[in-house]
Amino acid sequence: MKILYKKIHSFFHTKSTSRSIVISSLLLFIYLALFYLCYFLFYIFVKIDSYIFITPKYFSIFFIVSTFPLLILMLLKLNTWTDFWPNVEKPHLIDYMFFGIIILFLYFSFNQVDLTWTSIHGKTLLDMVWRGNSLLDFYITNQGFANYLLPQYILFAFWSIPVKIIYTLLGFIPLGINEFERINGMTLWWYKLLPSLFYFGSALIFYKIGIKLCFSKEKAKWLSFIWFIFPLSVFSQFIFGQYDSIGVFFELLMVYFFLQKKILKMLSIF
Repeated sequence: MKILYKKIHSFFHTKSTSRSIVISSLLLFIYLALFYLCYFLFYIFVKIDSYIFITPKYFSIFFIVSTFPLLILMLLKLNTWTDFWPNVEKPHLIDYMFFGIIILFLYFSFNQVDLTWTSIHGKTLLDMVWRGNSLLDFYITNQGFANYLLPQYILFAFWSIPVKIIYTLLGFIPLGINEFERINGMTLWWYKLLPSLFYFGSALIFYKIGIKLCFSKEKAKWLSFIWFIFPLSVFSQFIFGQYDSIGVFFELLMVYFFLQKKILKMLSIF
């Protein structure tokens, strides 16, 4: 067994064409196996009556967009074909650039209609405050289209202030109640920036938590980077355009204050 272990250890720690072929083949096999496993589990758990969020013919596209960059990064990190990025003590600047470009593409290319609705509802709430209407009438005013709790719409109302100012200065027709189809790309990207800032803020809190847990700075950076590139997080924020990052940010902040033994600050967030 020791001889076999030494041979395997020696094989995977020497640079050769055969080593590259074996590791790359293993990675591709795992990637394909993961695809079929996710495909199988996805259509077991996500089907609601006759509604399916992603139809089977588009699942492969979704899977590749959300995971293929990770496969490429692993091939490079494991040094299978090149000497690129051999140092894995901490994330390299190129790591951030590589995934940053992908995230920028996703940010500008995808949107789910829920973000459009919430943005318009936030703007509606701002208009109500501007006119002196009662916040208690908010859900009645939106005719049942607003489904989230009021604090979220208050946050988007504050974020709508520059939108209201710019639309007024440029003479644009204001966005009315439930006028979802009138929101343009620039306005939508502005609203999408709000939860994205909380997403990046969460990465910073992960780093601080790592330091508080006595991680080295290098390992704490990996902790933050894993959140930054985690496929489910990226999909939720930059493809689906959801607001989970807002809740995650405050939850992580609670954990950070708890580790600092600042109980009052933790409870104030709770």
